[in-house]
Amino acid sequence: MNPETTVIVVAASSIGVFLAVVLLAYLGIRGRRSRLRVIDQLGHAKVTLDAAFVNSSMATVVLDEDGVALECNLAFATLVQQPQSEVVGRQHADLVLGGYTGRQRVENAPRSGSKQREARYKLESGIELWVSESTTTFLGPDEQPRTLMQIVDVSRDRKIRDDLQRRVMHDGLTRLPNRALLGDRIIQALIRGRRTGYSTGVILFDIDYFKTINDSLGHHIGDQVIREVADRLRANTRVADTLARFGGDEFVMLCEGLEKPADALVLAERLQHLMREPFEIGNRSVALTLSIGVAVSNSSDTPQALLRDADLAMYQAKELGRDRISMFAREMREHVADSWALEDQLRAAITGGDLRLHYQAMMDVKTRKVVGYESLVRWVHPMRGMLNPGEFLHVAEQLDLLTDIDEWTLRTASAQMADWLRRRQVPADCVIGVNASARNFVNAAYPSLVKGILEQTGLPPEHVVIEITEDAVLSNTDRADRIIQELRSFGVRVAIDDFGTGYSSFSQLATLEFDFLKIDQSFTNQINERPGREIVFALIQMARALGLTTVIEGVESEAALAMLVELGADLAQGYAIARPLPPEQVLQATDQLALVNGDVSGSSDDTAESVPVTDAAF
Repeated sequence: MNPETTVIVVAASSIGVFLAVVLLAYLGIRGRRSRLRVIDQLGHAKVTLDAAFVNSSMATVVLDEDGVALECNLAFATLVQQPQSEVVGRQHADLVLGGYTGRQRVENAPRSGSKQREARYKLESGIELWVSESTTTFLGPDEQPRTLMQIVDVSRDRKIRDDLQRRVMHDGLTRLPNRALLGDRIIQALIRGRRTGYSTGVILFDIDYFKTINDSLGHHIGDQVIREVADRLRANTRVADTLARFGGDEFVMLCEGLEKPADALVLAERLQHLMREPFEIGNRSVALTLSIGVAVSNSSDTPQALLRDADLAMYQAKELGRDRISMFAREMREHVADSWALEDQLRAAITGGDLRLHYQAMMDVKTRKVVGYESLVRWVHPMRGMLNPGEFLHVAEQLDLLTDIDEWTLRTASAQMADWLRRRQVPADCVIGVNASARNFVNAAYPSLVKGILEQTGLPPEHVVIEITEDAVLSNTDRADRIIQELRSFGVRVAIDDFGTGYSSFSQLATLEFDFLKIDQSFTNQINERPGREIVFALIQMARALGLTTVIEGVESEAALAMLVELGADLAQGYAIARPLPPEQVLQATDQLALVNGDVSGSSDDTAESVPVTDAAF
């Protein structure tokens, strides 16, 4: 290499070194500036995070591995109602007594990640809170575990949720557990019973004649009665037992830890006695009775089976006359199954057209002319054939179906009489008698129902006589009197039926504005004997003094008819006049009766359509 070349290489190398030094110097200055900028940014971030920690509205605390607070913000100190200076250094569990049990350590917590839960805090002041805790674990500068806990007060949301849950599982009127919660508790009780060897009992209470209370006093009084019954039962429930409202006017008491079935029966008897004490509802004294069914579990029972058995027993208590206790026995199932079948059949009969009306003529004993008919319900049973009222009305009463049958009877009889009048097949002043149950005469809406049906069928009110029994009127004389007056105000007349079989006095009868007095056939059967004849005569004179028309029931002979003329009776009905007949036969029998008695004009008009009246007419 020549000298010139060597000089050039050395020069180039020197320049490279110089440039390299210059470049490294430049890069060093730039790196230092970057590091400073990063440090500055980190410092700024820390300031920002510190500010966020201190000023956050979310309660935040940092705990060490033993659960001791290392630092907290003002929101956390406010939440636990302690000064910030007194929070640091204290166990979190000590600050929120109800939130934890024992001291918490975090050394076994995961190195990263977070978790969330709800906890109940009970502060030193006694205040209780529900909070949502979010915790995140991390390693501190000393490589020791730390926990960052963020806490939100969810007491209000929890209360709303609990209230909703309570409403779902509790009855709104009484605050008692409802059917759903009861079922769950029966399951748990049966499980405990199998483990301990003790029995589980169910006592089902049903308020007798509760519908009458609603109808006569109003649903607001009925609700108050339900609450009062619940309170009295609750006050006499054992701590280990559950009282629930089963629905409507039924309550169930779940009894655990019974040594023998008789223990449940003893408890039921005690409660029955307590419930007989009248309830003071507003300014009223309301006396109640209960029909009670008791069932005790065996090893294979389910909640559904236990409740079903108690219901069967209660059903039998009602059948036996109410206000009594019945203990479940296995043979009840077949008997009650038959009753339930009859119930289903009767409900179907009311809506499905299996009820029929027969009509029995009422005759003027002096003129021997038919002046009206009493409508009598029959049931065409799918297997047992035609049933008379005595064979099914007691079942209808137990099932609260009498008012439904009354409404059907009134509607059908009114339509039938309106049709007869329109065809001129009966006298222009003919009346139709319709029986009404006791419950209608404590129901303020009954007169409006009657008026509405008559308007729908087109039958003038003066052609209708509503018949009510003596005992039914006496069950609530004041309310019955108001209903009678309202019925009469728009033209319907009212008869007291089967008079003499109840316990009414002359003064009670005088205060009620009846139109007809129907004397029971038990007196008519004795009319041919002197004492019986004198009693009938006295009743006729009493009715006359009150301005009532007498109807003598159960007249079965021509001699009895002749005697009634002598005694001064007005009207009569019975087999001597006509038997109850279906509508397609009753007019023919009436015409024959008119011919026999010399009434050649008959009861129908020659100009009327000669169309036979059948069930299809209504």
